[in-house]
Amino acid sequence: MLDVRDKVVLVTGGGTGIGYQVSARFAELGANLAITYSRSRTEAEEAANRLRAPGVRVLVDQMNLADVTAIEDTVDAVLTEFGRVDVVVNSAGTTEFIAFDDLEAVTESIWDDIVDVNLKGAFFLARAASRWMRGQGDGGSIVNVASTAGIRPGGSSLPYAVSKAGVLHLTRSLAHALAPSVRVNAVAPGLVLTRWWTSRNIDTAPIEQGLRFKRGLEPGEVADAVVMLARNEGISGQTLTVDLANVFS
Repeated sequence: MLDVRDKVVLVTGGGTGIGYQVSARFAELGANLAITYSRSRTEAEEAANRLRAPGVRVLVDQMNLADVTAIEDTVDAVLTEFGRVDVVVNSAGTTEFIAFDDLEAVTESIWDDIVDVNLKGAFFLARAASRWMRGQGDGGSIVNVASTAGIRPGGSSLPYAVSKAGVLHLTRSLAHALAPSVRVNAVAPGLVLTRWWTSRNIDTAPIEQGLRFKRGLEPGEVADAVVMLARNEGISGQTLTVDLANVFS
């Protein structure tokens, strides 16, 4: 297992939801953190203050995953602050809540927004970080947070599902392209009980009752899988499904 003490972990969306839980687990292991946010710096700084501890430094940086220049600037800021980047966790994403059969509601701009952030952003972040990872002796690790919607039709919208399917194949392709210096893996969670649901006043209880285990996932359960993949040096090019809905199928 990769010892991440004193290593540097870049977590997109690292101040909230799954990203925050990932950040917290790496902080407990003694890693330094770079957490990005897209809108609320105050929220990200509050998260960073909770994560800071003796031996754990935290950099907060704004980044728009749809902007290649912004991605490059963030990676440069991490290298300037810490001199290295060892692990990248691509947990930030975007979506729209649109019924699958409502094709007319899916506009070109919605496609562009979702694909630019979820798929293209994941590629350009991996490219920027891997330049350093491939050039230094310890190698590196990238973990993409996808979704079970990328495996079978489902999730918040059709464009979201397709973008996450792309992330899964991007993961396999990057694992091939960046070997043997950088390992690349993905997690594909099912229903995760984050504020995305509550902020839209969506009651998840009926959805949870339809699941085999009658509950959704806590963000920390997904974070545990992310950290395992980041640290296990015998795994690359794989997708780990974290799901209580469609087990045994």
